[in-house]
Amino acid sequence: MQREKAALEEELGDISNVEDGQESEDEGSIASDLYSISSFGVDLDVEALVKRLKNGTYHVPQFQRQYVWSQTDASKFIESLLLGLPVPGIFLYKESDTRNLVIDGQQRLKSLLKYSSGLFRDKKFKLTGLKTKWDGLSYTELDDDDRNRLEQAVVHATVFKQDTPTESMDSVYDLPPAGPSLMTRVCGFGLDSRRFRAGQARRARSPQIAQASGALRPVFCSRAMSVA
Repeated sequence: MQREKAALEEELGDISNVEDGQESEDEGSIASDLYSISSFGVDLDVEALVKRLKNGTYHVPQFQRQYVWSQTDASKFIESLLLGLPVPGIFLYKESDTRNLVIDGQQRLKSLLKYSSGLFRDKKFKLTGLKTKWDGLSYTELDDDDRNRLEQAVVHATVFKQDTPTESMDSVYDLPPAGPSLMTRVCGFGLDSRRFRAGQARRARSPQIAQASGALRPVFCSRAMSVA
């Protein structure tokens, strides 16, 4: 009996040592998978963004999808800026001191570039699908005040760099994809939502509701339906 007990304890000890070793290996594997990322935010106006796209300071890498927005999508994004609405920010990877890769935001950035250049897929770019005074206007046909408002409209950029590991930039590929689902999460409900207007009216009528919902401030969103 004593021999069997000693053999069993020895066997259990061996199993425990194997498990401890496996846990150490797993912890080491997890540690090696972690990223060290440095980042900072900067607000840039449209004029600066377009300039940096033209001179290559902001570059759309080949692994990005193609430009897929329609002229109406691009027009609604530009309308948002003309209206003074905040729009989703962009993500840039700092490749060097003179070059940043556009990781998220190429649809918006290229829309600005196309509108300022006056061409959308080899045709004159006039804003379309809008119900505001800018419908049907090209960049050069905007009056001076509107053109200045567009050029000075601000887009927030998050610039990041992968400090470690240094042998690859996997963090660029591990970013979650953007799209309409992200827009839904960010915006909640749109500017024209009856629910939003009804909520505003209730808060205006009731100081108690306004105080209780003080932290739930409305989120205004770009009229473009994608954040890519």
